[in-house]
Amino acid sequence: MKRSELIDVTLGQEAADLVIKGGKLVNVHTEEIYEADVAIKGSRIAAVGDVGKSIGPETKIIDATGKYITPGLIETHQHVAGSHLSMREFARAALSHGTTSIATDFYEIGSVAGVKGIRACLDQLKATPLKVFFVIPMPAFLQNGEFGHTGALTFDDMKQMLEWPECFGLNEAFAPEVLQQIPEILELINLTRKKGKVIVGHASEIKGRELQAWLAFVGTTNDHECVSAEEALEKSRLGIRILLREGSAASDVQRVIRAITEYKADPRMFAFCTDEEDPERLVKIGHIDHKIRLAVRAGVNPITAIQMATINAAECYQISHELGSIVPGKIADVLLVDDIANFTIDSVIANGEIVVENRRFVCNIKCPDNQPFMYQTVRLPRRVSPDDFKIAAPAEDGQFTVRVIGATEGDLITSERRAVLKAVNGYLEADVAQDVLKIAVFDRHSNVVEVGKGFIQGFMLQDGAIASTFNPHKEDLVVVGTNDADMAVAVNRVVELGGGFVAVRGGAVIGEVPLPLFGLLSDKNLEEVLDEFEKLRGAVKSLGCQFRGPFTMLGFMCLPVIIGTLKICSKGLVDVWSKQIVDLVVS
Repeated sequence: MKRSELIDVTLGQEAADLVIKGGKLVNVHTEEIYEADVAIKGSRIAAVGDVGKSIGPETKIIDATGKYITPGLIETHQHVAGSHLSMREFARAALSHGTTSIATDFYEIGSVAGVKGIRACLDQLKATPLKVFFVIPMPAFLQNGEFGHTGALTFDDMKQMLEWPECFGLNEAFAPEVLQQIPEILELINLTRKKGKVIVGHASEIKGRELQAWLAFVGTTNDHECVSAEEALEKSRLGIRILLREGSAASDVQRVIRAITEYKADPRMFAFCTDEEDPERLVKIGHIDHKIRLAVRAGVNPITAIQMATINAAECYQISHELGSIVPGKIADVLLVDDIANFTIDSVIANGEIVVENRRFVCNIKCPDNQPFMYQTVRLPRRVSPDDFKIAAPAEDGQFTVRVIGATEGDLITSERRAVLKAVNGYLEADVAQDVLKIAVFDRHSNVVEVGKGFIQGFMLQDGAIASTFNPHKEDLVVVGTNDADMAVAVNRVVELGGGFVAVRGGAVIGEVPLPLFGLLSDKNLEEVLDEFEKLRGAVKSLGCQFRGPFTMLGFMCLPVIIGTLKICSKGLVDVWSKQIVDLVVS
């Protein structure tokens, strides 16, 4: 369609392809709700208001009587591999909840398969009605630095991707690396800025002068790492857009939204994001629509919450001239909503095409096929045994104080704790009574047995073990358990699956989700994946773990360079802020 055709449709000289009649328009520019019809030609909005002259004999008419008409929702920061769905099935799930655009970086894919993997997944997601704001993946470039790197993504690769026409900018300008003035990081940020593209921030756990020093170099940016209203207020006062995060691991909306409801910060500085979300929560609880409901329940005006999910998000990515509101000329991403407070979605239009109608997904999505290189990415040279999980004590027997990773529900920030453990025959044992379990990380890329071992508190397993090949940033193989034998069974089964999630009790697998694509994604349809996840969730709960996203939480325990104080990698325990390997035994 020529853009000039919109003129003829708007003036009633040519018929619209689609008209939405009888609804109440939510105007995110003026915070008004009023009756208005919407005429669509091709992928764009042609007219709003009285569009009767634009209706012809071939125009499809949608009766929106009793419904609200809102813009499509925009996800400002999500790592799609955290859904563990193929690109096609992820798009189905997101679109069903009204999300019509997403900012993502495919960093997990990049850590495993480099530019080739990112390009393949970007092409697959682009083939869906979901619009993609691709941002180059700093996490895949940095990975764990001296604590492990697959070598799959280079500095030249990052510069190459910055030139892609789909590239909106750079994802995750990590504060520690900026403050350390790492030359390659500074150069990538400078290149992004010179091209006028977006720099997505990552300012976890910094404030005051450090925050301002980071911002002084990065410039206009956003941040999804706020965990309190006070932190959000400080950052928004500096012009940093705040992306309120709610996902499988981090649950920040209800805490941080107080910056608006209590401190009266300008809501225009706020949008929503997910970061990480497992498929069960994505489908059953929702996506950005869920964040709108949370905000409204916390006291935010429904129109304001919708602004945060639409026009604010579009402005964040410098795309508000194309998306974020229902006005002539913009891309026709439109939702029909029964109730804006509960944000119950009836229909979804993306790019002028109906994809959800009467709560049914009606779009046939065709994506490029999966390629052979996406499979068989979990490489260990041999099967592991219980002996691989033994942790030597300083003496044959006695009690010893050890460092313990502290994990907390709803919070990605770990703590360093202490526990007193017994040595048995020269080896330290887990202590279920204290909720101190063993954790181990295997390098799954290099075809060597390199394993870091330690202890963790918070998972509440009473028996068995769980294992996974999903963890930021390096996507290694991680296992936590009460005993060495079950941990070995879990690891070996994950390798057999080519990646995935496994739960084991008494030497038997009691739940699993195969993730054969890059060891991160399923190649099955959405319904099959949900069934597998539901069974796995029941299995993990039966072991005692009550985390709402146990495998997402487990993955973040292996991110040794940011977020928290004590983490683990395949080389051992890491003090996050000093960037040093630390001893397990303190005394």
